[in-house]
Amino acid sequence: MKINVGNLNLYVKISGKGIPFIWAHGLMGSTQFDDIANWFNWDALSDVVKLIRYDARGHGLSDASYTPEDYRWSNLAKDMIAIADSLDIDTFIAGGQSMGCATAIYTSLAVPERVLGLVLATPPTAWEVRTTQSAIWEQLAKLIETRGVKALVGLLKQRPLLPEWLLKSQPEILENLLKFFQTLNEKVLPIILRGAALSNLPPRNKLKSLKIPTLILAWADDATHPLTVAEELNELLPNSQLIIANNFNDLKTWPQIIRNFVTKLAHEKPKSS
Repeated sequence: MKINVGNLNLYVKISGKGIPFIWAHGLMGSTQFDDIANWFNWDALSDVVKLIRYDARGHGLSDASYTPEDYRWSNLAKDMIAIADSLDIDTFIAGGQSMGCATAIYTSLAVPERVLGLVLATPPTAWEVRTTQSAIWEQLAKLIETRGVKALVGLLKQRPLLPEWLLKSQPEILENLLKFFQTLNEKVLPIILRGAALSNLPPRNKLKSLKIPTLILAWADDATHPLTVAEELNELLPNSQLIIANNFNDLKTWPQIIRNFVTKLAHEKPKSS
């Protein structure tokens, strides 16, 4: 289904029943790619949560806007809140991976009274080290503008943005990722990447004020999603727990860990909310 957010229509996929759980995918991804990767096995949550997944603006089946500022993480959070409003959802669990993780964090800062819990998967680079990553996104934007998406696909074939242990255990994921990237919009993608280059996580002191129950899921050996950021988030957020996947067997435990976390939140949700 499509939901109107401002002057854009965003693609939204809803499944299951229970406590509302709004999930945002990563940069250059989509709900379709998340289904292909299947790292979170969303079907296993269908009896616990009403899962609302959506394609971020400019991604997947959603409409695009054409200003990099629109893709700044703090502005993407406005889209997540607007989706909740359109579906008449008052309180919800917010979550996401990478860019979606940052979107959920900004959502919780904007409407802390509405967010019952956070599920933050593979947090992106942040704070001081963000400068280097922002430069990379700007370089990739210029590459796509001059040589097209094929150049990006060729680069990612040589240097995949995934841990080596994941590629060895799930070898088909790289081929699927490259096929998916070949379908990306060459006009929109540089704008999205420049929005990512403009972005950073909130200042550390703001994160210390978030008392929302938080599950942080990180994986090892990924420079684009460094463990140091996940570890610092865990230190800053007063009510958080950190789970680290060092191999594919660890990664396969994530769906059950998420299920346990959201089930506990569902039981603790006030009857009046």
